[in-house]
Amino acid sequence: MCISVYITSMTESPWREKERLRRLYVDEGLSMAEIGDRLGCTGTTISDWLNRYDIDARDPDPPTMEGEDHPRFVTREELIEDYQNLADELGKTPSQEE
Repeated sequence: MCISVYITSMTESPWREKERLRRLYVDEGLSMAEIGDRLGCTGTTISDWLNRYDIDARDPDPPTMEGEDHPRFVTREELIEDYQNLADELGKTPSQEE
């Protein structure tokens, strides 16, 4: 009985190169899918190899800005002032209905 073992070299499997993965994922900020497209494999394969090399994956859903950090944050006073200005432009009081 003959058993044949096929060993794939690094050049045939560039996703196995730790430093290349680290550079593309960490330094260049590419997604796992983008790296997979570039290296000829799937994003799942890239994820597997990142895990094997203990390269931390980024959060796919980074936290959103809330409260005063949000660029569209408006204080209650600013909102009341905006409503008052709009009411003045329309010749109405803020509590009137059309």
